[in-house]
Amino acid sequence: MSITVKEYTSKKTGKKSKKYYASVYSPMSMSMVWGKGREKRADAVRDEAELLADIEKGTTKTKGNMNFQELAKLWFASMKNTYAESTYNGYDGYYKSNLAKKFDEMVINKITPTKTQEFKNELSQKYKPATVNKTMDLLSMMLDFAIKPLRLIKYNPCDDIKRDKVSPPEHTTWDEKTIGYFLSLDDVTSAIYYEMFVLSFTTALRPGEVCGVSVDSLQTGNMLSLSRGYNKYGNITDMKTPGSHRPLMLDKAVFDLLEVKLEKKKNQKEDFYNKIKEDVKKGKPLGEVNYSENDFLFTYENGKPISPNSYSRAFRNIIKAHNDKMTAVKKAEGKLPEGEYFLPLIRLYDGRHSFATNTILGGENAKTVSEVMGSKVETVMHNYVHLNKATHQATLSKYSSKIFNIIDGKNINEAKP
Repeated sequence: MSITVKEYTSKKTGKKSKKYYASVYSPMSMSMVWGKGREKRADAVRDEAELLADIEKGTTKTKGNMNFQELAKLWFASMKNTYAESTYNGYDGYYKSNLAKKFDEMVINKITPTKTQEFKNELSQKYKPATVNKTMDLLSMMLDFAIKPLRLIKYNPCDDIKRDKVSPPEHTTWDEKTIGYFLSLDDVTSAIYYEMFVLSFTTALRPGEVCGVSVDSLQTGNMLSLSRGYNKYGNITDMKTPGSHRPLMLDKAVFDLLEVKLEKKKNQKEDFYNKIKEDVKKGKPLGEVNYSENDFLFTYENGKPISPNSYSRAFRNIIKAHNDKMTAVKKAEGKLPEGEYFLPLIRLYDGRHSFATNTILGGENAKTVSEVMGSKVETVMHNYVHLNKATHQATLSKYSSKIFNIIDGKNINEAKP
């Protein structure tokens, strides 16, 4: 709390004058709240008392003293432990890319529905609907925060702004035959990611869940206990949802494969330093010379854990390399060898979609599938199961055949004397 004196000199007359300003720190906005310039110190003192009372009551007299940049800083500080790291960093990206440029210097109570609508229209000219909507949602959340708990404004100027229509994403899935073909390729079986690929396609684990598997996750009875993930920022996570923490009773062949990987992990450190010694003897340039100690099952030769981004990139590169090879063979031979074919381009995460689609269409119980995937039944059925045209046609044909069989049977019965 203080009374600040500022001196002014008139550009026209050169006459000097003084004005007194009350200033009070607001813990709610984490900034100084200023009163109007007064010619008398006594008036500034009264302003100071009024500002203190307003802050105590949480009324809106202080609302004009915070700009959007200050609000954003306070919002991000308050939400640091509310959102998952990837979500939090995503919001930070939307703020820095779009919101900061438009609103940072703007006083909060000057952000009107007209300005927010104009901003949304500008976004729609530049970005896809999903990006537009996420940016507008972030703006709305920040302004809701200004209403409550901060009580800096009375209404949210984003409330009636319509969002852009987002078309459902198209997902390409692999059937069991394609998955088996992929997992049998030499480039796959020889890759350091092989066991990870097997786990992804046979259990529908998210890439971050696969990368987060620890050496202690393998338990007796062919069980894999999932309790953590690993994100693209190099941090261990608490996984996406509470349902993601789950035990999985693996197929014995898959579990045995992971146990072999575990044995390799135990010898990996020694192998790493032996290789360095050999490289030194041969005069080869040395790269990483320190082994990373951790409990991750899936790591590089130097012990560092494999991130979801690297894992996904490796998957894409293997598909591309295979398809390039098939293109070259077809060009040289005029056709592909028997049993060889191109791989449909999918994301690594689409292995999860493939699992849901294949198991549900294969007649597995939706509740069981959802428990394996660590998601709700509604989420699995709505987001992960994808029926193609052939499936639609088969269903309609089967149903239509029953109807026509009844019609034919009735006609035959009516034709009898």
